[in-house]
Amino acid sequence: MARRSSVLTLLALALVFCGGLAFNPSPSASAAMAAAFTVADFEGGAGGWYGISDKVAGGSSSTNYSVINGGAARTRNALRISGTLTKDFKYGPFAGAGFIFDRNGRDLSGMTGIRFYARGDGGRYRISVPSAAVKNHNEFGKEFVAGKAWRMISIPFAQLAQGNYGPRVQWTGRDVRGVEVTTAGGAPRDFAVEIDQISFY
Repeated sequence: MARRSSVLTLLALALVFCGGLAFNPSPSASAAMAAAFTVADFEGGAGGWYGISDKVAGGSSSTNYSVINGGAARTRNALRISGTLTKDFKYGPFAGAGFIFDRNGRDLSGMTGIRFYARGDGGRYRISVPSAAVKNHNEFGKEFVAGKAWRMISIPFAQLAQGNYGPRVQWTGRDVRGVEVTTAGGAPRDFAVEIDQISFY
C-alpha cells in the first residue's frame, strides 16, 4: 500500500512538472511575444509628435496634425496630418509630422520591419525611420500611396532606403530613433493623410 502511494505521488509530481513546462513559454516564444513594438496608436493622444516642413530650409509649406475620431480597424482614434505645399523651396516642397521615441537610438535589429495603417487623398507619402547614424536628415524610408480607405502597410527594413543626396550610411537597425510621415513628390498642393497603429514587427 505504501509502495502504491509512493508511485501515485511520483506520478502527481510528474504531471505538475510537465504542466509547468506546458504553460511556461520558452525563451524564443517569449521573445516572439515581445517582438512587436508599438510606437503610436493615438488612443491616448499625440503627445511628443512634432510638425515637419521645408520652412527649416527656407520654404513656406505648412503642416498641421491632430488626433481625430475613427481609427483603423475599429479603433477610436488616428492621426491626421494636413497642410499646403508651396513652390518656394527649390529642391521640392515637403511637410509632415514625426515622433522621436529614443534620441540615442533603440536596438530594433531583431525585428523585421515597420507596419502601420494609412488613408488619405490618394497622394504619395513617405514613412521614414530616423536613426542615430544619419546626421544630415537623409533618413531611411519608403514611399506609399494613401488611398481613400484604410490600408495596412508593412515595409520590411530591407526595403528602406536613403534619398539621393548627402552621405550614405549602412542600415543596421541598432540605433532607431523614431518615425516620420511626410509628403513625397515636389508638386505644390494641399494634402491630407491619416495614419494609425504604427509599430515595428
